[in-house]
Amino acid sequence: MSPKIRIPAHVLGFSIACIPGVVYAYYYSKNHKSDEEFEKILTENYGRKIQSSREKKFDMVRIVQGIKKPGDDPEMEEKFSEVLFGGKGSKKRHYAVDEKLYGTVEGINQRDQADEKRKMRGKKKKRPKHKNEKEEAKEEQNAEKMKNSVEVGKVSLEENKNSVIALFAIGTLAAGVGILFGGKRS
Repeated sequence: MSPKIRIPAHVLGFSIACIPGVVYAYYYSKNHKSDEEFEKILTENYGRKIQSSREKKFDMVRIVQGIKKPGDDPEMEEKFSEVLFGGKGSKKRHYAVDEKLYGTVEGINQRDQADEKRKMRGKKKKRPKHKNEKEEAKEEQNAEKMKNSVEVGKVSLEENKNSVIALFAIGTLAAGVGILFGGKRS
């Protein structure tokens, strides 16, 4: 009598599921094209895209090297500074500088006087606004509405308390009945 071979169900299912992958891997290993043939097909069909990608990669490597080692590539430094200046050739001042006054005592005095004038303008007293009758009437209506909503809120709060107490009582009663009559817990 020959011994019976027993295969667990999960092992059999996994083995059957792996068969198509194993068969495809065997087929691919016997019939696939070599790397040289595959590269030839790619260059025939996508030659322009491959060349463009290589050029872009070279440019990116050059930019990263320019960031890592500033000063090595003056052309890249010039492009970076152009980007920093927002496309303009150089930084420009918002206001013209008077060369006669710049760095002199007279220029410092004029700057101090201008600062004091600016401070004085900021310290002007503001007139209080007078409310007209329409605004006062609207404020009174809003106050009345707020007062009414507070009163309504108090009533609804008491109703909620009563309903919460009733719900708690019903829940307690149901639990007590369940314990007394020995309901099964699953």
